[in-house]
Amino acid sequence: KQVRREAFEPHDAFSVGETPGLGMKMSQLVTGEERKELDMVFSFDHLETPGHIRMEDYEYDLNYYRDYMIDWMEHYGNNCWMSLFYNNHDNPRMISKITKEKAYHTAVAKLLAVMQFTLKGTPFLFQGDEMGLCWYAYDTITGKDRIAAAEAVSVFGKEGCEGNGWKLISEEVEYNNTLADTLFLDSSGTRCRQVETSFEVSSQATVQDNAGDRYSGMYWDYGISPDLISGSECGRKAVAEAVSQIGPERIRGGRYTMVVDRKVCGKLISPIISALSGLRIQQRSSFLTDSLGKKIFRDGMSLVDRPRVPGKCGSILFEQDGRACIDRDIIIDGVVKEYFINTYMSGKMGMEATSDTANRPVLQPFVNCNASLTEALRRGEGGLDRDGILELCGSGILVTGFNGGNCNAATGEFSYGVEGFEFKDGQIARPIESMLITGDMVSLWNSLIAAGTDPMAGMSRQIPTLAFSDISFNS
Repeated sequence: KQVRREAFEPHDAFSVGETPGLGMKMSQLVTGEERKELDMVFSFDHLETPGHIRMEDYEYDLNYYRDYMIDWMEHYGNNCWMSLFYNNHDNPRMISKITKEKAYHTAVAKLLAVMQFTLKGTPFLFQGDEMGLCWYAYDTITGKDRIAAAEAVSVFGKEGCEGNGWKLISEEVEYNNTLADTLFLDSSGTRCRQVETSFEVSSQATVQDNAGDRYSGMYWDYGISPDLISGSECGRKAVAEAVSQIGPERIRGGRYTMVVDRKVCGKLISPIISALSGLRIQQRSSFLTDSLGKKIFRDGMSLVDRPRVPGKCGSILFEQDGRACIDRDIIIDGVVKEYFINTYMSGKMGMEATSDTANRPVLQPFVNCNASLTEALRRGEGGLDRDGILELCGSGILVTGFNGGNCNAATGEFSYGVEGFEFKDGQIARPIESMLITGDMVSLWNSLIAAGTDPMAGMSRQIPTLAFSDISFNS
């Protein structure tokens, strides 16, 4: 009572106590309005079913939670007020405790949300919890766990590191885990925080053929929790990528259909995102100046920003100036819908603030001259990966890497060194020596044939395998 009287009431402050094991009767005494002690308490009794402890691997019984909440709703009293929560920094996510079957996660999440936001009480969301970006057992990862994760990926000295005409001569495996706790405060009273974890394992392998020539490959896996990279095959995939490049052949320059692998196709969307920057537009140093509301690209070319997808790389709660991130349409069917304008540039340009940049850009699926298939793919019906796009295109050049080059931000003209494979009849035929592609970004994206449904989960820019027609290659 003294703490409330001398510390809380002078500031009209709200108080909630962390009170494990307090029980209903004591909670009524501590939070009763007439007693003027605490406004609310966190009771943790509902977080585990009887007989189980925190972090134990078991299936939580929702029937217990139902009975618990009925009891408190009916007997806690009208002069007390409940806190409604499922998680905190000491407890795993309730959804995964209830079921590990991912097919049911969405339904369970909706059920929990309905109860949390409709029962009598105040909902509490643990920072970042609503985005599913943090693995709460992060502190349990040990040095031995990290070494084991890296060693599990390594293939050096194991079966499969030597083949017909080649051998693995070097390998670099890297494991990395991070916890990022971002806090944003400003003088206007804005308070933003996001907590997220990431786990990544990668492998770079170099093989040597009988002639002494060397070829390298790289692959990686990413997730917000270690189970998402457990069993990663990136070591073997890196070796396979290196071996596939052995014996490249020179092919004649000309105009080819170009398929760009999902690992590297972000290279071709970056100039578009950069050109829509409010600063570049204001300085008239962008090839997309005065493009707002105009059809610049072909039908079917649609780029959206989806920064609020739970548990996904690139998902984010707030902009750099503290404004909440929201879903935005950037380009829809070739029409530019939005520039990237922060609050500072908003004042300079006299335009409404949007976002700082594309936080988690997603290029939507597209198949030229097939509207029904395009719509089906966008609804999540079926899929279109690299093999499907190669088959769709028939013959051309598959680009699997970029070797230098640049794009002129003011004109959109580009020149990139590329490496990859020639493909015929929808199948990879042979590796090719490095070539040079040239053109301009507007024409390139107007020649889009297809965009797949296979972006890499570990990338913040969700750009799938792409296909373009009539691209200039120089040998």
